Amino acid sequence: MASETWRDPFVLRDPDGDGWHMLITARGRDLLRLDDGVVGHARSTDMVHWALGPPISEPAGFGQLEVIQLREVDGRPTLLFTCHPDEQAPQRRLRTGPYCTCSVPGESMPGPWDISKAAPFTAEPDLFAAPLVQGRDGRWYLLGFLDLEPKGRSSFDIIDPIPVDLRSGILVAPGHRSVGEALLAREDATLTAAVSPPRTSTPG
Repeated sequence: MASETWRDPFVLRDPDGDGWHMLITARGRDLLRLDDGVVGHARSTDMVHWALGPPISEPAGFGQLEVIQLREVDGRPTLLFTCHPDEQAPQRRLRTGPYCTCSVPGESMPGPWDISKAAPFTAEPDLFAAPLVQGRDGRWYLLGFLDLEPKGRSSFDIIDPIPVDLRSGILVAPGHRSVGEALLAREDATLTAAVSPPRTSTPG
């Protein structure tokens, strides 16, 4: 059976003008599940005919690398991807925590990439499928969804752009207060109020 993890192509021009590169969400062969996510790679000279090459990353505790993006932030190649906690190997979750979005510093475009250096975007733990875009003001922003379903909220929420900086090759959002955690706290407070028994007064 074909794997569903062959999707989310991200295309960029070769920096030396030698055609085009496509980065693809993929899984390596004959690897342990939840430790088989890799960056697939294909090349083209005309964006019509593509030649598939070997992956440009090794497995590093992720079951899949979704919505792969490659940007040059402050002159540093930076790879961004989503992997939900339930798609991460236990040792990866234990080491870095239950976060959905990760960034990886690189040395060149389009790679290769050392995914073992992936660092979670801790400012918004449930952010996923978040494009990294540069605003008219020159700053970089993450635009994405919150996946709060595993925590009991049965909806995806689109949130406002999050301004981000690059520090030691990792995307961070200084001063950002988690929208997801605020939504969950508000919902918990509403549920608590709904189930609390009404106050009664005792006759004097």
